[in-house]
Amino acid sequence: MVQLEGEILLRLMEIRRTLENDVVRKAILAATPTQRQQISELCDALLLEVDADCPDAGPTMPSMVPRAIPCMARS
Repeated sequence: MVQLEGEILLRLMEIRRTLENDVVRKAILAATPTQRQQISELCDALLLEVDADCPDAGPTMPSMVPRAIPCMARS
């Protein structure tokens, strides 16, 4: 039963990743130049968080830009 639940969770994660990628692709294609710039800045901030291996990185995108620099300072 536990193995089945694990397989189901892995499948759900795979489906979610596919849907998220499609949503991002569509958003970028439909974005204005200003929105593309904002998407790019948020992506850069997210990559800073990931590269810094910052454990307190929150899942909300708007808060990532201000938090990116303090996290980098700790590393």
